[in-house]
Amino acid sequence: DLIVKSGQFALADLVSGTRSERSLGAQMQLANALRDHGDHAQATPNYRAVLQRSEDKLGKDHPNTAYAQMALANNLRIRIDSEAEPTLEELCKELDVEKVPGPAAGGGRGGAKHNAAAVALLHHAQKLYKEAEQTLRAEFKSVHPMTIAARLNAVVLSIDLAEHIPAYKSEANQVLADLYADCLEAYGEKHELTVYVMAKQGELQFRYGETPTDSQKGKHQMLEAKKRYEALKLGDSHPRVQELKARMHMKPGGVSHNPTMSALARGLTMGPMG
Repeated sequence: DLIVKSGQFALADLVSGTRSERSLGAQMQLANALRDHGDHAQATPNYRAVLQRSEDKLGKDHPNTAYAQMALANNLRIRIDSEAEPTLEELCKELDVEKVPGPAAGGGRGGAKHNAAAVALLHHAQKLYKEAEQTLRAEFKSVHPMTIAARLNAVVLSIDLAEHIPAYKSEANQVLADLYADCLEAYGEKHELTVYVMAKQGELQFRYGETPTDSQKGKHQMLEAKKRYEALKLGDSHPRVQELKARMHMKPGGVSHNPTMSALARGLTMGPMG
């Protein structure tokens, strides 16, 4: 509480003064503090405000705007992993919109099903990641770590959305193939990022394979990725290893709904702000 209150006071002082660029960073810090305290619903409007102010001051194609998009998307994803998924009404209020655009929730196979708001939230977060990716591609390059982070986060959501919208499966498959080729060329087959993409390819096949044999092949690839993580000395407490182990225990077709995603989202995409 003290951290959040300090952030609020700092933000008020900065906004009332002339240091508007610093106030942007202060509001990001406030949003991060709210998120870290578990108040994701209150963090959302602050992240949204940072994004709007960044677009107004720096432009929609500025890297800091891309970082703000990713920070907002991260927080929206964490909302799904909270104890109670938001309703559509709560989500619209947090995002300050009348209607959240996105696909309607469909039937799931073998796992916990998200409500309609959570599916819309996934879709909205994916849109933010894709927009950030385009900015980062133009500013840096397709294999820059931040660009890779945006691409990875977007495809992770495609995998989950495939539970509700089958067309996302083919989209995820193509994006993962491109990502693997890029990471292989830029970082090599033993790099952590390359192994992560390999694990996601296995997960996609495991969860949505047309036959039990396909699903088994996907799980085998996930096991191979686990061995490569071990070779890289990534312990069981590492977010990527935790996520992989959680996904391997899902039923084929299951929806991701595990607490490791919160740490993973923050670890992958946090960039400088202000």
